Amino acid sequence: MIHTIKIALLGLFTTATVSAQTNINLTEITKVQIYTNSFGETFKVKTITKERQPHVLDIDERYDLNQNKAYSPVYVDRTVWIDNDNDDIYEKEVILSYTKDMNNQLDYIATANGLFIETSPSSNRLVTEEGTYIVKTVAVNDLTVVVEDVSIAAGQ
Repeated sequence: MIHTIKIALLGLFTTATVSAQTNINLTEITKVQIYTNSFGETFKVKTITKERQPHVLDIDERYDLNQNKAYSPVYVDRTVWIDNDNDDIYEKEVILSYTKDMNNQLDYIATANGLFIETSPSSNRLVTEEGTYIVKTVAVNDLTVVVEDVSIAAGQ
C-alpha cells in the first residue's frame, strides 16, 4: 500500500514538473470598429489579436528551486475581417503573423479593400489581392500576411 502511494506521488510530481516547463502565456483581444474613408464610404473592421509567449526558464539556473524566467519572444497572430458593403458578411480576411518587438509596434491602416502596412517611417505597402506575402518592416520581424476573399457572417 505504501509502495503504491509512493509511486503515485512520484508520478504526480513528475507530471507537475514537466507541465511547468511547457506553460504558455496566451492573450486574445477582439475589437470591432466602423470607419469612414475620404470618399464617404463606411466599412466595418473586426480584429482578433492572439498573442502567445512560452515561458522559458534561465538555463544557468536549471537546478535551482526558484528559476528566473529568460526572455522569450511573443508570437502574434492578428486576423482582420473587413466588411465593405455594410451587410452582415465580411468580404475580406487578412491574417498577420509576426514576432513582436518590444521596442516597436506594427502600424497598419485598414481600408475598404485591404491594409496599408507601414514598412518604414517613409513608406507603406498596400495589400489587397489574395495571396501570401512576406513583408519587410522595421517595426516587426518575420511579418507574413495572408489575404483571402471570404464570406463570413458577422456573428461569427
